[in-house]
Amino acid sequence: MGLAASVRYIFSIPSNVLMIVGSSLGYFYFAGLQTFALLFVKGHYHASQATAELSLALLVVGAVIGTVAGGRITDLMLERGYLGARVWFPGVCYVGAALMLLIGLLGSHLTPALWFDVAGAALISAANPPIQAARLDVVPAGLWGRASSALTVVRSLAQALAPLAFGGLSQLIAGIVPAQTPIGTHPHAPPASTTTGLQGAFLIMLVTLAAAGLILLRARNTFATDVASAAASEPAR
Repeated sequence: MGLAASVRYIFSIPSNVLMIVGSSLGYFYFAGLQTFALLFVKGHYHASQATAELSLALLVVGAVIGTVAGGRITDLMLERGYLGARVWFPGVCYVGAALMLLIGLLGSHLTPALWFDVAGAALISAANPPIQAARLDVVPAGLWGRASSALTVVRSLAQALAPLAFGGLSQLIAGIVPAQTPIGTHPHAPPASTTTGLQGAFLIMLVTLAAAGLILLRARNTFATDVASAAASEPAR
């Protein structure tokens, strides 16, 4: 198949389209969170630079743990007969991550809010391995390279737009929020309006993370059919 025909075919697979959109929304939120997390922790929790960097490191640790656990858990579920686990498990992870981050972002103290944020980062990352595996299940082997290219392009665009969207929304909110009197002495902390703007942006953008989960949960309805279609398209051996 030529490039145009293969791209059309890739985007004609319902489960594949839902996985591309859902995972791209997940990457979109995580990219925005990573971009402004350090600034938010310093301003919202009045943390020092070292404490903020340690908090960011814990988010990375949570993401690594989630990545390792997500693939293993879904493989075990598949062995036990849960054939749609590779699509509904990531959906549950994204919805759960939105709830964890909601609690963490609304917290006024670094602990325990940080642990909810770490749990949210772990759940976001836990969704990635099963999505990658499920994508291979519904696409014929001869198109895996081009399917990966299509997914990478959409995800890269989402990640590139995230800092612009989060930054622009936070600035808009910061311009609406009345100026507040600084509390304490934190010469290197961002202004209160900036922190409030970032908090508002993080909370509003949680809608994209929840939407990613709901979109992936919808893929349960077409996943089995798309897996069978991909298997039937392979030449007999």
